[in-house]
Amino acid sequence: LNLGCGPSIMEGYVNIDTDPLDERVVKMNILDLKYPENSVDEIYAKDIIEHLPLEKSVKAIVHWGTLCKRGATLFIQTTNFKKIIEAYQSGVWNLKTVCYMLFAGRNWVSGESKDEDWHKSTYDLETLTKIFEIAGFKVLKCEEDAVDPSLIHNPLCHNINISIWGQKL
Repeated sequence: LNLGCGPSIMEGYVNIDTDPLDERVVKMNILDLKYPENSVDEIYAKDIIEHLPLEKSVKAIVHWGTLCKRGATLFIQTTNFKKIIEAYQSGVWNLKTVCYMLFAGRNWVSGESKDEDWHKSTYDLETLTKIFEIAGFKVLKCEEDAVDPSLIHNPLCHNINISIWGQKL
């Protein structure tokens, strides 16, 4: 499953979004995926859980864990609170940029602003690892974006993220 895919269609995946932009995308809420327990081989969730309040994202990830077969993989990329604060404290980003990165609010495709475009939570590696464990996943790999001074020249080129891969136990 490619959750919250927007325009990023992945071949070989069921591409899911609440507001499909393409006929290949299934309209479905990531909080209430309609799949049988132990039926999913892989979940790819890039840049979506930060659009949910923390409690709802934990509940969603636990739900996704029930849908995954033993040995299934889960990939999540989301905002990295500690690194964003590091970018601010080191002078790489000013407060305006930090606020934008923490809260967003603009749809990257249409440029419009809808409720689901706003960030409602942020994460650090320790918290995300704990959520994976609660959901029944063993963490296989983690990557954190670096606070790179090149972000000064183009601060809105990308956020500073955590990427984490897990395997269903």
